[in-house]
Amino acid sequence: EWFDFGLYGTLATVISLYFFKQGDPQVALLSAFAVFGAGFVMRPLGGLFWGSLGDRVGRKTTLATVILITSGATAVMGILPTYQSVGLLAPILLVVVRLVQGFAAGGEGAGATTLLAESAPSNRRGFVTSFIDVFGFAAFIVGGGLVFLFTAIAGDGALESWGWRVLFLIALPLGLVGLYLRSKLEDTPEFRALKAKGDLAKNPLRRSLRTGWKALLFCVGFVVLKAVGHWILQTFMPSYLQADLGYSPLVSYGVVVIGFIVIAGLVPFFGL
Repeated sequence: EWFDFGLYGTLATVISLYFFKQGDPQVALLSAFAVFGAGFVMRPLGGLFWGSLGDRVGRKTTLATVILITSGATAVMGILPTYQSVGLLAPILLVVVRLVQGFAAGGEGAGATTLLAESAPSNRRGFVTSFIDVFGFAAFIVGGGLVFLFTAIAGDGALESWGWRVLFLIALPLGLVGLYLRSKLEDTPEFRALKAKGDLAKNPLRRSLRTGWKALLFCVGFVVLKAVGHWILQTFMPSYLQADLGYSPLVSYGVVVIGFIVIAGLVPFFGL
């Protein structure tokens, strides 16, 4: 999911060339960022929906479903018509696909965190769940690394003309691999025990809001700090380095990859 979700941000400069009216490059780039933000509007809603569904039917089903939806939406981005061919319909379709992608990705965070937290020893939950972010950032490294390698091998022109479509289409086979792996998952012992006793909540969302609202507000505020720093690096920085500071795409994408390698290496220590 995070390879899929983050790839759009890394390629925002290229996307702005094809899905928005050209004339003012800054306006087109800001429009591309606005569409990127649309995915974030849907992520909390996706988290509420898929998280609540996972409480009722188990994480295995929900996690398999969200990876299929996310990878499918990302692959569709690779075949969308451009503004030059269909006009305003192009950004409208891009927004719709991005909303679907964000809604599904919202279920990844909720489902994966709960799956690992319920499976981990009580004194190791911080460390065990930190690997969600380790492999999330590893996915961003792969996404940024592919853009970097493609640019280094084929050149800037190939990436801008057709290479960006190939990178989005890669999401489909990756999603099928992820679906196969998730089909082999087992639900957590805690979930299976509750199911066996018939003690699964009929409305887990209402119960969570009633009993855990303080923790929820804390987590929302805490995640803001991480999210702003992370997405500035992945989404804003490549465009800023190229458009405003005049660095080459190769240097810009390389900076992002190096940054994520450092982050991924440090996350487990903070989790511990």
